[in-house]
Amino acid sequence: MRILWIDDEIELLKPHLYSLKERGYEVDTANNGPDGLELVKKRDYDLVLLDEIMPGMDGIETLSEIRAESEDVLVAIVTKSEEEELVDSAFGKLADDFIIKPITPTQLGSAIKRLLERKKLVRNNMSREYTQELTRAEVASDWEGWVQAYRRDVRWELRFKRFGDEGLRVLGNEQRSQMRREFSLYIEENYPRWLEQGKGPVMSPQLLSKHVFPLLKQSREVVFLLFDCMRLDQFLVILPFIKEFFDSRIAYTCAILPTATPYARNAIFAGLYPQEIAERFPRYWVWDQHGQNRYEQELLTEHLKRERVSASMIYRKASRAQDAARDAESIVSRKEKFRVFVLNFLDVLIHSVKPKSILEELAPSDYALVDMTRSWFANSIFPTLLETLAHRGVTVVLTTDHGFLRVQKPTIIKGGREISTNLRYKYGPALTIDPKDAISLSDPTRYKLPRFPRPTNFVIAKRDCYFIYPTKPREYEAQYKHTLQHGGISPEEMITPLGIFTPK
Repeated sequence: MRILWIDDEIELLKPHLYSLKERGYEVDTANNGPDGLELVKKRDYDLVLLDEIMPGMDGIETLSEIRAESEDVLVAIVTKSEEEELVDSAFGKLADDFIIKPITPTQLGSAIKRLLERKKLVRNNMSREYTQELTRAEVASDWEGWVQAYRRDVRWELRFKRFGDEGLRVLGNEQRSQMRREFSLYIEENYPRWLEQGKGPVMSPQLLSKHVFPLLKQSREVVFLLFDCMRLDQFLVILPFIKEFFDSRIAYTCAILPTATPYARNAIFAGLYPQEIAERFPRYWVWDQHGQNRYEQELLTEHLKRERVSASMIYRKASRAQDAARDAESIVSRKEKFRVFVLNFLDVLIHSVKPKSILEELAPSDYALVDMTRSWFANSIFPTLLETLAHRGVTVVLTTDHGFLRVQKPTIIKGGREISTNLRYKYGPALTIDPKDAISLSDPTRYKLPRFPRPTNFVIAKRDCYFIYPTKPREYEAQYKHTLQHGGISPEEMITPLGIFTPK
């Protein structure tokens, strides 16, 4: 077991450190909060012992920063005080226990044993609870049922991350694979009916008219944050930072197919399906695979006119971290009633990882991706921006255009030379796929996709499949397996969270 002890008087604790090492614990030390935080970032600890009173960054502030990095590690506050205000503050920041000074070897040993026993107990109870919940759960039969099933899966996944063992994680992955299979069948059966009848969940084109424009019609100031390609588990680890300043209402919308930015994000801003954009505003629909979202502001302006929303509007889009900081500042300072900020979220997140070695460690691990999301957001401009907006009484809406998943299963696609490059959806003439792994549309307008100038098939991958060519299948499989992709049919890509945040 690995312990980190953070205390500005660490030299005085040498007898305790020696005692811990004698009992077989591996112990690192730091004599201030920032140094301790750096160690937490670099190493995996089972327990952090954290002094409450330190110069500079104190224990409670250090605890907040540790939780921004990881929810997994146990943290015990070492303090001389048992005041209720301190206890509330520390537990509010997710401390796991307290150790009251002066410390005796027996007291220290008991506290560590208590914490470890608690973790073991939680793990054992979690295994039983998870098994019981799986037994009770029914197969979802409608959209709301699938939202609840996906939320349940993500909730358990985050708990496994903190307390679960490898066996539970394997079981969770098996259940997720089954969920994806059943969800794909559900979408294949119901999605065309939703489009034809106009019934079903709130989909990308209805997102603004359903959730945002009513706020503007109430004369509220609204900042609309769209984090491109963000998944529910990432949204949930960001949520506590926002709820510190805002009351929240969470809804779930359905990203249109294919779950890719040129289609889903254009549909959000236009309030139209891709087919309708291409027919009504051909000058704003880009057929080329590059720059397909260059007319979002124009499409949003047309949308506001159609819905008779008279609020003044500013639109900003950032693809890099430095652009995000600059544009986010302008979102705060401007006076327009409707301020829109689009962030290429996943790209900024991935590019925030500087050492290549860390990025390689991230590649096979969704757990690491969630931790990185929390750390990135905590250290970004957004917590300060949100606090400022809350103080000014501005309503904030945060959502995404689609999610993503880690692809696992290659499936062969055959066709001519003129095939699009995407791994989870493709279009081109005379495409042939395995119907178990993908949907094939000989008429793309059936899914309200644009009618191509010449006969074109549109194919969309199901579950965690990705397309490879028959010429070099092993090479393509090795290159793209386990990569993060979007565009297909899965709960992770289609069920998108939306938070409406009202200042407290």
